[in-house]
Amino acid sequence: MGNVLNYFGNMVQTKAEIIENRELLPATYYQLSLKVQRIAQVSKPGQFLHIKVNQGIFPLLRRPFSIHRVRRENVDLLYKIRGKGTKILSRRKRGQYLDLIGPLGKGYKLPDKGVRIILVAGGIGVASLYFLAEELTQRSLPYITLIGGKKSEDILCRDEFKQLGGVVKISTEDGSLGRKGLVTDLLQELLPTPHCYLRLWSDGNA
Repeated sequence: MGNVLNYFGNMVQTKAEIIENRELLPATYYQLSLKVQRIAQVSKPGQFLHIKVNQGIFPLLRRPFSIHRVRRENVDLLYKIRGKGTKILSRRKRGQYLDLIGPLGKGYKLPDKGVRIILVAGGIGVASLYFLAEELTQRSLPYITLIGGKKSEDILCRDEFKQLGGVVKISTEDGSLGRKGLVTDLLQELLPTPHCYLRLWSDGNA
């Protein structure tokens, strides 16, 4: 029962106004900003929302989206068009409303000081890790961020992570940005020696 309460404890179903639904890369990546104070006040890094992308009955199932950032009464999401549901979502306009449930999930467990922290993200996986990076920065916990993608267009939030003050390393499979190779190649170089304590968070295709 305790785990169930942790998962659903602050969950609400509500309507959220679309403040912005901005295209980051044509027909691929979008940033969605929602005005939803009830959820913004209780959300934690690593949690997500279940969103009904359309007002009609199609698509029937809600879509899950990681919480990317919380700004006062607004919740930001990053998403990639992968199918019909996210394509419909990309067409929703400012001033319209979305039916959503959240926040869901336990969220990330933050470490104590003295632990080496590495954030590893592949493509759209940076969505949940940016919220975590903000929290780590506020708590003065140093960390390294590794971001990988197939090409430079798949590297999201690089400047935002840098503005937080942490170390950011980039890799792309085609070598168009940062080091050529997989993000796990960067990680391999940072793996700890014996007697070193490490906390690793990963999301996306990392």
